[in-house]
Amino acid sequence: MPTPFIWVMAVASGLMAKETTGTALYNADENKETWLSKDIPQRKGPRPSGGDFIVPHRQHSQIPSEAFRKRIEATMQQHIDANSAFLKMAPSPHERVIPSVCLRDDIPSPYKMTDLSLREVYHVHEQDASIHLTLSPQDCVTAIKRGWAERHPLSGTAVLPAQYLFVYAPRDEQELKVVEQLVRASSGYLLNRRDIA
Repeated sequence: MPTPFIWVMAVASGLMAKETTGTALYNADENKETWLSKDIPQRKGPRPSGGDFIVPHRQHSQIPSEAFRKRIEATMQQHIDANSAFLKMAPSPHERVIPSVCLRDDIPSPYKMTDLSLREVYHVHEQDASIHLTLSPQDCVTAIKRGWAERHPLSGTAVLPAQYLFVYAPRDEQELKVVEQLVRASSGYLLNRRDIA
């Protein structure tokens, strides 16, 4: 149950919110590297609707079934297991109360962005199976323009880095494969590695 303090913080954070689907800041970035393949398809249908508040940032439509949410969680666990030399599970440094995938403590941060992301690669929201992650600037363009993601409304503020995205929950196996690519791209970018499984 939200406390009055949390409610006030949620309302106040809305005053800092930015639009979420523009890509001009990423197009202007000098870093043109990409970790996504060029064949990412356009996502079918409209973007899911969001809530009235931006904290917590969740989708309120197009939510997969509980059975498919478990399938998504299993797929993300496979990603962690396949890359256990680099990644670990830990409480989300952004959301505190949910588990996240972070760089292992013995892996140095290759970029300032890795530190700005608090070394978190991604986390999955249990309620709707949406994901928060960080991508390279050009991969942000691809993910947003092809309808798979939007920026967090606080991305690019003092609260969150500009490349912190909200990836919509996959609705079927084909969409899950695309989301897997986004997760691998996030891992590869934040680790500066091309050998992420």
